Amino acid sequence: MPGRVTRPQLDAAEILVGLELEARQALLAPPGRGGVRDEPLASIIQEALEGFAAGRFETQGEMKRFLESQPAYPKDFADGTIRFQRVTDLLSRPVYAGCVEAPK
Repeated sequence: MPGRVTRPQLDAAEILVGLELEARQALLAPPGRGGVRDEPLASIIQEALEGFAAGRFETQGEMKRFLESQPAYPKDFADGTIRFQRVTDLLSRPVYAGCVEAPK
């Protein structure tokens, strides 16, 4: 039956639509304009990604602890911790990884 949506397609759509809070808020880009940084969240994410790329954080666990130490960074649990999946998601986002280029 053409037009039928499969479960893997729904899973992929949920992943794309369900971007985490920091992805939606850190860079808000109005149509036809450059992005607007949501501070201080954007700076925290930038420091974490640049620190990982430069070797300041040797493991994803160190990056996770850095994010947990930032009071302005949203936490997943009441004890102030975040999920490891959040770090993995940050490191694998095409926009953050530099795999997506803005049109000139």
